[in-house]
Amino acid sequence: MVRSVFNILNGRNTRQGLWGLPLLVALLISLWLTVETTQFATAENLFNLVAQAMPLIIAAIGQLVVVLIGG
Repeated sequence: MVRSVFNILNGRNTRQGLWGLPLLVALLISLWLTVETTQFATAENLFNLVAQAMPLIIAAIGQLVVVLIGG
C-alpha cells in the first residue's frame, strides 16, 4: 500500500507523471489552514468556495456530456 502511494506520488505508474503531488500539496495546505485559522473550515466559507466554483463545474459537466455522447 505504501509502495503504491509512493509510486503514484513520484509518477512511476501514471502516463501523466506527477499528478498526485499537487493534490497532496492542496490537501496539506487545507489541513494547515483548518488547524491554524478559525475561519477556513466554516460552513459559510465552504459554501462560498462551491458558489465560486459552480460556473467551472457546470462547464466541465457540459464538456463531459459532449465527450460521452461523441458530439
